[in-house]
Amino acid sequence: MTLSPTERKIVVSLELEKANNIFSQIEVLQNAGFWDNIANRLYYSL
Repeated sequence: MTLSPTERKIVVSLELEKANNIFSQIEVLQNAGFWDNIANRLYYSL
């Protein structure tokens, strides 16, 4: 399957939005001391 340039931009934009959301969650998890969850979130944000 080949994506058009427009479709590629949409996919990349959605993935970046998802990663930014995960980084926001990490702040909350850090304050609560949930280090295992932080590692999990960082793994999936990559």
